[in-house]
Amino acid sequence: TYNWLAKLLFNPADRVEQNLILRVHPCNTISDKHDLAQLIGAPPGTVGSGETPGILVDFAIKLQERENDPNVYISGIFVFEEIDKVGCDQFMVQLMEIFDSGVVHSAHTGAQYSVRKMIFIMSCNGIGVRALKDPKLRSNPDTITDLEKTVRDEVKRKLCNSQDSTIARIGHIRLYLPF
Repeated sequence: TYNWLAKLLFNPADRVEQNLILRVHPCNTISDKHDLAQLIGAPPGTVGSGETPGILVDFAIKLQERENDPNVYISGIFVFEEIDKVGCDQFMVQLMEIFDSGVVHSAHTGAQYSVRKMIFIMSCNGIGVRALKDPKLRSNPDTITDLEKTVRDEVKRKLCNSQDSTIARIGHIRLYLPF
């Protein structure tokens, strides 16, 4: 799905160019607040601070030319895969700060990088699964609207700590139905 979207929006010439505009990060590796360093880098003086700027910061650095180009409307796609597996409440707080400001801060250097033109996708496999297994869903497609509300409520409860302000920042919730 992500590759299809990247091809549709950017029409990359090859795999290298596609990797420049599409980055997928598996969130099942984030279990505590220290794992946020995977995204924004480790602060100076901590383990791993000189090794990498963080996956999201590194991606934002590579896309700065596209971010600053007034003729470019979308600079890239960053996918948080299996976001329901994140074991850290601080992660969503940090993510919402990035969405609000449109800027990612490097924990290592303190530099700011724009992500305003970036599409962020959060995928999850575990939310709404019970509702999808309901045999009545297949026989009555009108229940899909109810299913979308159920999934939205579950996202609000599981990912957003039941906060309306957090769920309001999520632009769209799309279901990929198995039928």
